[in-house]
Amino acid sequence: MTTDTLPRAHKNPVDFVVPDRRRDSGATLVEFAIVLPLLLLLMIGIMEVGVAFYDYLSVERATLEGVRTASFTGRAADADCQTVTNIVDALPAGFLDRVQRIEIYKADAAGNQIPGLTNVWQYLGGDPTDCALSWSNSPNPWLPANRQTTAGPSQPLDIIGIRIRMPRSWITNFPPFSGSYTIDEHSILRMEPEVFE
Repeated sequence: MTTDTLPRAHKNPVDFVVPDRRRDSGATLVEFAIVLPLLLLLMIGIMEVGVAFYDYLSVERATLEGVRTASFTGRAADADCQTVTNIVDALPAGFLDRVQRIEIYKADAAGNQIPGLTNVWQYLGGDPTDCALSWSNSPNPWLPANRQTTAGPSQPLDIIGIRIRMPRSWITNFPPFSGSYTIDEHSILRMEPEVFE
């Protein structure tokens, strides 16, 4: 069959196989312009949420390490200092300068912080293991010597809590990830008994 025998509308059989690419080039560019901002927003969101989650988990881990230390050190004179230095050891490098405060507090049976029985520690700079020079602490209303570590039916063991507050800013400040917020993580644990009645 020759091209002369084809109907007039179908003289060139290649018209059926190869589309005209000039008509599609503008559509591809428009589709790319629509999809690119969505992909960038998705990538920025994954990065921002990932770093924020890392920061939260790091503070949570330091809080848990601190409350274990506080529970174990009990009535030792330097119990709060040991707790703070173990929290510092558990924090990743560079986090200590961002920590606003560390609170060591007495909690009630429901786990709530008891007002007036909170020791507040703030890092001033320098060697973080030097509690006397590198840390500012409030007048300790809940001294380690006053903590109940004698187990028995007459008096339950105290419940000790650790709270770490760390302000955090978003990296890109690209909406909706703009501004800052505070990571406020706390954990409680019953004091380890030192004496049994």
